[in-house]
Amino acid sequence: MAIADLTRPALGSRRVDARTPVERSAGVLRCTAGARDYDGCMRSAARPLVAIALVALVAACTASPATSPAVSAVASPAHTASPSVTAKSPKPSAKPSASAAASPSVSAPAPSQPDATPVGTTQTPWGKILDTVPAEFPVFPDATVADPPSGHAVSGAWTTKAPVGEVATWYHDALLAANWAKVDDGGALEDGSHVLDVQGDLPECKAQVTVEPLGRSTMITVLFGAGCVGGGDG
Repeated sequence: MAIADLTRPALGSRRVDARTPVERSAGVLRCTAGARDYDGCMRSAARPLVAIALVALVAACTASPATSPAVSAVASPAHTASPSVTAKSPKPSAKPSASAAASPSVSAPAPSQPDATPVGTTQTPWGKILDTVPAEFPVFPDATVADPPSGHAVSGAWTTKAPVGEVATWYHDALLAANWAKVDDGGALEDGSHVLDVQGDLPECKAQVTVEPLGRSTMITVLFGAGCVGGGDG
């Protein structure tokens, strides 16, 4: 039996299609209570609806996987952005530590050179003398340091085996060679001694060398004026 017979209201009557244009285009059947085989008509009418539901279900199933990557694609950048916040390194402090700031300024001062020990002086009837002669003052070769005569303050004393006249002549020449301005040897005295008066460039710079016999030796004593501290020429 044709599907169109289901909508026929009565046998021998003219068929009238009561479906709307949309229903006709979709192939939907409209079953009326007076149609023959009403149950069959209902089953036939439900088939297009079942097909439409199946198509919609398949479309929904196939569309759901496609939406998942879109969601994850949007969510992933937001999720991966968080490490950049936590990995932010702290800003270094602009102030150096106390030890680092202090280290360049903390330096041991250079040790200062000790001051030269001043030479002592002694006041004598001849004048103020140094307690020792300067290192550059001439000393007779092979002379030996000796104690000065008792009761006499001197700047230096030596003994030698050389004769008095030889020693006196040597000192006369050596002092002139050391740039002393004047060396005056008055000659031998009654006891055979020689006294040499020595003058520097300045009036206050002077010295006196005495060469005298002492038994089988010769004693040499020097009075070095405090006014010529630092050199033989004054």
